[in-house]
Amino acid sequence: MVIALLKGNKPVSYISETAICDICGSKGKLVDGEKLKKDLKFEIENPVGFYECSNPKCDVAYFNKELKIYFLKQDISSK
Repeated sequence: MVIALLKGNKPVSYISETAICDICGSKGKLVDGEKLKKDLKFEIENPVGFYECSNPKCDVAYFNKELKIYFLKQDISSK
């Protein structure tokens, strides 16, 4: 399934439910923005389009392929 981000009633971007991690090549699953905000040690302004890497051996916890942003496991709060 593909999710469309809308501005008014016009699509401005499309987000797939899965994406491949550029670091390890494993499949990542789309993450809810509130979960990402809760998990990170610091604040993030726009937590849309991030995926959780499924490979436990990969250093990447979350990634956004479009923006080329990678949050490492060390960036995750241990709450």
